[in-house]
Amino acid sequence: MPDWVSTTCMRCAVGCGHVQRGVDVGYGLDTVRGDAAHPVNRGLACQRGVEETADPSGEWLTQPLVRRGGELKKTTWDVALARIVEEFGETLERDRVGVAVLGSGQQTNEAAYALGKLARGGFGTRYYDANTTLCMASAVNVYYDAFGSDAPPCTYDDIPDAESHVVWGANPRVAHPVMFRWISDSADDPDSELIVVDPVESETAETADTHVSPDLGGDLDLARAVLAHVVETGRVDEAFVAESTSGFDDLVAGLPDPEAAADRAGVPFDAVEKLADALDDPTLIYWGMGVNQSVQGTDTAGALVDCCLATGNVGPGSGPFSLTGQSNSMGTRVCSSKGGWPGQRDFDDPESRELVAEEWGVPVDRLPDDTGPGPVGTVAAIADGPIEAVYASARARRRGARHDRQPRRGLRRAARGGPDIPPVGRRHRPRDHRRTRRTGRGRGVRGPVSRRREAVVVPLRRRREPRPDRRQRRTDFGGRLTIAGDTQRHERIDGERPPANAVSDRGENARRGESSGHGSLAAFDVASELFPTGDARSA
Repeated sequence: MPDWVSTTCMRCAVGCGHVQRGVDVGYGLDTVRGDAAHPVNRGLACQRGVEETADPSGEWLTQPLVRRGGELKKTTWDVALARIVEEFGETLERDRVGVAVLGSGQQTNEAAYALGKLARGGFGTRYYDANTTLCMASAVNVYYDAFGSDAPPCTYDDIPDAESHVVWGANPRVAHPVMFRWISDSADDPDSELIVVDPVESETAETADTHVSPDLGGDLDLARAVLAHVVETGRVDEAFVAESTSGFDDLVAGLPDPEAAADRAGVPFDAVEKLADALDDPTLIYWGMGVNQSVQGTDTAGALVDCCLATGNVGPGSGPFSLTGQSNSMGTRVCSSKGGWPGQRDFDDPESRELVAEEWGVPVDRLPDDTGPGPVGTVAAIADGPIEAVYASARARRRGARHDRQPRRGLRRAARGGPDIPPVGRRHRPRDHRRTRRTGRGRGVRGPVSRRREAVVVPLRRRREPRPDRRQRRTDFGGRLTIAGDTQRHERIDGERPPANAVSDRGENARRGESSGHGSLAAFDVASELFPTGDARSA
């Protein structure tokens, strides 16, 4: 029987540790279960994560395919890479922006770093996206605005210490079952509570002590009503605001009348009072796609952050906690060179550009002048712009732009007749790759596909009986608020190892591990063939 292999579930961004064992004969997994020694989940595992690890849907390609005469034919890596190098090389000779690169939040830090290095330092293209700037764009902008860094100030360790858990526009009972177990356990403690803000009675709302149901599109009005009521009732943490933030007076000047805002949100005013009361105690506010995926997403997420800052809820057991869906969305944003250079360096900073170019061994003028148009603009450029060739890694899919005609046309053009060379999961050997967790820690992914499974499964929690209201209030008095001071940054690339995330001293969000690295070896190989003077494998 093969040995047990420690790995990390790639379903969502929680980062649960798994142990898995391969089949005796052939290719696949015999058993997948939670890793009792892993610090994140301590043996727990959700059913979906185990099933998707053990038996993923779709056909797993084990060798390259090349389109000949309209049909995909099996071939060798040398033939496939030679064709990529030849055709991409011809395109780059004509125009360096003629190549587009699409990545994925399913990649490891190393894979994202290698793909970004290929796109920015090798191809020199501005048409590049790591597939994480759509779902998390609102949260990312808000974190940069408030903290100067794309990282929440809280970690998993804060969950047991929180007394108020406010889940806003998210359904972690289904989407993040293991994490929800910690939230639910903490909320079960005496003098603790779980409040869910959601227009529908989700599975998470079914277990809440209080369910606040705003009208569709009413989240921003509700969040601002809560903040206005906090200010109006003198519950601002004035000492924290004065010492650690800026912009408070401007924020207060723009707040609405709380009762009028509550009415626009479609909630009774006692719901606003309930949420304001919750902020009197150490509070974690969790939000997800219900907030982010909105035309008001950035403003709503910003209002939630402001609620935390104004009440001093940025410390142990508290803070604004965005919930991520893709398994390594955070790591790809930090390491992929999409919106900034490695080490959280500003994209347009001349010194950072010179440093990155020197470390990569490329002329600085090869690096694009701006971050590019993003995923929608990139796909639109495939339809009507200068793009002649597309390098798509991991799970870059067509359906994400199904409601926009121009991106759909671009994707149809790129995939007309199917890709010329489909992506292949290349797993010659286990590799020590890492992931950066927005919400925790992880060790990565290893191992093949399987047909059998067993698991320690986290069930859905039962509905809890509501507890009486608590009216204890803080005595301190007093954001769009921002944390005062400079953002921590890395001073060097450190041998081009993908950097851990630069975060504040309130918590360490970067966790390390090992994983398969979807598409990374192919990116290394293409880079080394196209740019032999630079060491593409040094990443």
